[in-house]
Amino acid sequence: MSIAGDRELTLVGTLMYKHEDYQKAVELIASGDVVTQPLVTKHFAFEQYPEAYKFIDAQGDKSLKVMIDL
Repeated sequence: MSIAGDRELTLVGTLMYKHEDYQKAVELIASGDVVTQPLVTKHFAFEQYPEAYKFIDAQGDKSLKVMIDL
């Protein structure tokens, strides 16, 4: 950003997703129309977070999503 400021450049950006997209995704997951469970490789209790990070270090290349449950 310092380059843009130093050179007084004008930047125009856009977000790929809108708030409505997230709302629709939540609705689809909540209704069961989109099943997310196959995406989760393993769950850990919050108290086991050190083990979760060890698992990610050891199995990260074979895992899609590791959840730390609160």
